[in-house]
Amino acid sequence: MTSAGGIVAALSAPFLLDVGFLIWDKHWKGSSFALNLYKCNLATVGFLILSFATRPPGANTDNGPPFPAELFTVQSVGFLMLSSTIGILIGDWTWLEALQLIGARPVVLMDSVKPFLAALLGWWILGENLQWPAFVGMALTVGGVVWVSLERESS
Repeated sequence: MTSAGGIVAALSAPFLLDVGFLIWDKHWKGSSFALNLYKCNLATVGFLILSFATRPPGANTDNGPPFPAELFTVQSVGFLMLSSTIGILIGDWTWLEALQLIGARPVVLMDSVKPFLAALLGWWILGENLQWPAFVGMALTVGGVVWVSLERESS
């Protein structure tokens, strides 16, 4: 994927997430666990299809495995499974449960803080370099999101 494709993907992700919010809010009547189970199974099928459709050039299924052997080590697959379990299975389930229990506004507010929290933790724990304009930008953005989230919804 080119850098332009990556930028388009990064910019379209929040839009698609919001479309998913709207569909879920208006049409899903089941539990958050059932929705997450459905999402995970659908994503698995899509992942498998895309994995084979975009495998590295020269990967020959007739003369050997379709993927390089170094991709599927016990360690890499184990960490992928751990990451999927924590981040996708448990994380999405609790996130969807929060949507169901407290509604979209508070969840969107908490979601908007995640990138800034990651930047601050990177600065504090990992010693990453953040200049003062980054802190000002974070404060303005979080302040704006808090302001909009606390407004009453017009009827």
